[in-house]
Amino acid sequence: MIGPRRAPGRRRAATLGAVAVLLAGGTFAARPAGLAAGDPPRHAAAVTDALAAIDGAEHALDEAASALAGAIDAARAASTNAFTGETVNGSLFTAAAVATRAAAGPVDEARMAVGRVAQRTAALGLEAPRPALDGSRAVAAGDGIEAATAAAEGFAGLRGDTALALDELAGAVDDLGRGDHAAALGAADRVDEALVRIEPYAVSLPQLRLWLETAGDLNEAVRAAARALREGDAAAAAAAEARLRDAAGEAAVSDRALALAISEGASRVLGTPLGQLGRLAREVADAQDALVALRRAVVARAGGGEAT
Repeated sequence: MIGPRRAPGRRRAATLGAVAVLLAGGTFAARPAGLAAGDPPRHAAAVTDALAAIDGAEHALDEAASALAGAIDAARAASTNAFTGETVNGSLFTAAAVATRAAAGPVDEARMAVGRVAQRTAALGLEAPRPALDGSRAVAAGDGIEAATAAAEGFAGLRGDTALALDELAGAVDDLGRGDHAAALGAADRVDEALVRIEPYAVSLPQLRLWLETAGDLNEAVRAAARALREGDAAAAAAAEARLRDAAGEAAVSDRALALAISEGASRVLGTPLGQLGRLAREVADAQDALVALRRAVVARAGGGEAT
């Protein structure tokens, strides 16, 4: 006698429970060689398919890396122009924006190619990388570069005005040395005009505040000296000369503050899009490294040892 039969409902419940365990991956996880391991021809085909997919993904990642490298180079050229150029070369910004947006296609293709690798290596029980590559991030970086053109033009204006103020101050001092008070006062007026244009930048570049204050003090001392010279007031001229010496003593410190402000302002022009491009390039490189390791694992599954 076989024994009493279990109620159908209980047998069904037990069977469903076992299926649930299988679906959860418990039994599958215990088969590291993958679903094709028990079928040599199927296993060999799975290895071939996985290696072909890896070849395709590596090519796609190389294309993405090349596109991103070109975009980064173009963006750096635009950034250098914003930092050093007397005027903004808009064509550099346009070229950088176009190159950056163009990288979106290769980035998306690389993501899809790596996804195909994941499908092929699943049959071997191997997990492929799943990089969060998204071409829309390259498009956003390109938009940021294009939008930064106006900021770069404003920054070039800032650099031009600071240079103008310094040149006019130096010229005013030369005018005083020649006794030409009218020319010195004219130069002082032009300095004031430049400082007014520079003033708004001190809101976002606080280092600029010290330079503005020092330049303003020097200019007022020049103006006082010119007036004293015009009026023949020896005492006022001596006081103005002392004021000039005091203001000049702050010049070295304020010049360093100006250099910091200009450096910080330049880095802001394309800092965000360059950062976006750099992170995308790093993710591509990480995916490339992961595929190298995955290839070795696939070859090992085929029984050929580690790939060289």
